[in-house]
Amino acid sequence: MTKTNLYLTGALTISLAVNIYLQTKKAPIKQEAPLTIEPTANIGLSETTGKAGFPISSIGNVADSAAHLVWKDLANQDDDAFIDSLKSMGMPSKMIHQFSLGRVVANHRATEQNLLFEQPYWKDISSELVALKEASESKVNALSQKILGDPYAGMDAVERIRRQYGAKKWKMTPVKFQEGNSILYHIKMDQLEAEELRELSKFLTEEQLRDYQLKHSWKARHTASMLKLVEPEEDEFLQIMQAEMEKMVLTEAMNKGSSWGDTSFNEDMWLSQEALLDELTRNLGEERYQDYNRTQLPAYSTVRALQDMFGFSNDVVNQILDLRMDMQQTLMSGLGGFPGDKTTFKGHKEKLQNILSEEAYKALVDHAAYHFPRGFFSE
Repeated sequence: MTKTNLYLTGALTISLAVNIYLQTKKAPIKQEAPLTIEPTANIGLSETTGKAGFPISSIGNVADSAAHLVWKDLANQDDDAFIDSLKSMGMPSKMIHQFSLGRVVANHRATEQNLLFEQPYWKDISSELVALKEASESKVNALSQKILGDPYAGMDAVERIRRQYGAKKWKMTPVKFQEGNSILYHIKMDQLEAEELRELSKFLTEEQLRDYQLKHSWKARHTASMLKLVEPEEDEFLQIMQAEMEKMVLTEAMNKGSSWGDTSFNEDMWLSQEALLDELTRNLGEERYQDYNRTQLPAYSTVRALQDMFGFSNDVVNQILDLRMDMQQTLMSGLGGFPGDKTTFKGHKEKLQNILSEEAYKALVDHAAYHFPRGFFSE
């Protein structure tokens, strides 16, 4: 869609809304002469009469003219004047808010389209797009504050913090799906979560804060998303979350405390992690633990994305991941020869070809080959 079309779309949307609103308000229209409605000889319908044969063309012309003048005036106003004009018509604040945000969105999209399609193709414009997004968000926040006031008024401190940071995290979602921004997304979300927990720690006890992390944190939402195919019960989810949080603590300790040659420290950390997973296995049971363990494989997210694209079943997802785990165990046992040995995993390759359509298998080769042993997909 071109920049001009975007502006026209925004203009027509607001014009129609204002026109409808004026019609519903039924504000009197000043006329030089009183408008009279008289019966005509032709009682049938025509271009200039209604069902009862009364002339209506003059009413439509006056209303159209008034709406045109109103829109022409509003279109050229800045945000403050636009808001004041709609307020003077008696329009409710929520409607004014929606119309004002519509202008911001239309301008944002037009500018974004210009950046995307009119900039030299060899230049990266990601920083400009981020700056545009931040500027538009700032404008939206300012307009919302001006029109609706403080959206968190009347809430207690904890609820205010939750909602404020919930909104910030939600705005980060588009970044997750931009090419190459997965790491950036996780870094930003971790930063926001750390800020939120610092704020909450001023009002919550240590136990309450821990409970919040288990149930309402970004890590909890991310874990719930990763466990979609597992469909855990609440107690299973809390056990997994507890283990995930303890794994994070151990990983952080390993990153900060390990040093070259310090084998005893590293061994202690690995043993602690193994004990943690053994406990989780006992709590969940072997079968449910295996369901969880599949979600921890590096290939899991890629295979899930392919499932969404090609629509194969959860059972096929599990078969692919089980084949990958079996290959890994074979390599680690030393029974699989070198990674590029084509004969070792010939049966695994044939199984993948049998359970996937030709198109899905090709996509797996093109987008997930790095999750499999080197040379696995070569002819």
